[in-house]
Amino acid sequence: MSTRIESVDGSRPASGGPVGAAEAGRADGRIGAAEAGRAAERIGAAEAGRAAGRIGAVEAERADERIGAAEAGRAAERIGAAGEGRAAGRIGAAEAGRAAERIGAVEAGRADGPVGAAGGSEVSIVPSANRAGHAGSAGPTFGAMIARSAEVELGKIAAQFKYRALPLLMALAPLALLLLNRTEGSFIRFSPENLPFTLLSLAAYVLLPLVACMLAADLFAGERERGELKIPLTRPVSRSALALGKIGAMLAYQAGLLLLLLVLSLAAALLSGAGLSDLNVPGIVGAYVLTLLPAAVLTALAAFASTLARSATLGFMLGVALIAVMNGAGLLFPSAAPLLAADYVTLYKTVIGSGIAYAQLGLGAGILLGWGAIFTAAQLLAFDGQEV
Repeated sequence: MSTRIESVDGSRPASGGPVGAAEAGRADGRIGAAEAGRAAERIGAAEAGRAAGRIGAVEAERADERIGAAEAGRAAERIGAAGEGRAAGRIGAAEAGRAAERIGAVEAGRADGPVGAAGGSEVSIVPSANRAGHAGSAGPTFGAMIARSAEVELGKIAAQFKYRALPLLMALAPLALLLLNRTEGSFIRFSPENLPFTLLSLAAYVLLPLVACMLAADLFAGERERGELKIPLTRPVSRSALALGKIGAMLAYQAGLLLLLLVLSLAAALLSGAGLSDLNVPGIVGAYVLTLLPAAVLTALAAFASTLARSATLGFMLGVALIAVMNGAGLLFPSAAPLLAADYVTLYKTVIGSGIAYAQLGLGAGILLGWGAIFTAAQLLAFDGQEV
């Protein structure tokens, strides 16, 4: 028989025996489980935090990469757009520059002037375009440049009122001679068949020289004075071609005047009572055509004089003075007269009459061509070295 020992106060013993050991074990188990649970919770929380941190860092990195890629894409688009805009501006400016060279100012009046480039800038006038043309492309031929310049200059001449009115005033000359020839007691009397030659002599000595000086003064000294010579030089044309085009336009205008005078003189002769059989029509036509040769020499001399002048007025006066000197040189030096151009102003007389004086015609034509070449070369040298 076992004996149970109790404490003084009647409670259960603090330790010892099977029952105490069991209770202590269970208490320790519960405490250990609780501590283990709390420890596990702390460890789990820590691990979960670190895991969440790692996951968050990875997600944040991937998010940063996506954001960075998006930002980089948008930045690249902006940079690309800006680059394309600048490239388009440069390409547009280059295209506008080439267009400005092809178009002309007046075409002197129709399209000349600076062409605006892309982006609001302007293409500067490049006088050197008259020498080179487009880089890397074949430019117009020298003959084409002369023809185009002559066409433009003829347009300028036709645009001026005085040159449109001059043919009308010239038409009054045959009418006046016709009336004077029919008036009784008139101091001017001539046979109707000689009327075309009378009018031609007046044109060769007076009309054509004055017209040449007027045209040269307007197209050379006048344009330089007004600063208009810069406009045609923006086209792909050389200075020599431009000068020759101007001289050609001046001569073409005078040829038109001679043609009009030929028609009017023949009409006046017929109205005066002459018949077609009385008129040497081939000789008259040949005389008017041949007069263009001395007119070309006077035109080149007038252009040279105007190139040296600084104003249209001075250019006209200098041209008249040089023509007067050329005509007076034959009177001052009679022995040298056959070598001077002034002696062949009326070269047309070699083709009228009973026969053609071929020897005198050939000599006169050769001398006129020589003087014309000299005056033209002098004018080209002066014009090429001139500041516009």
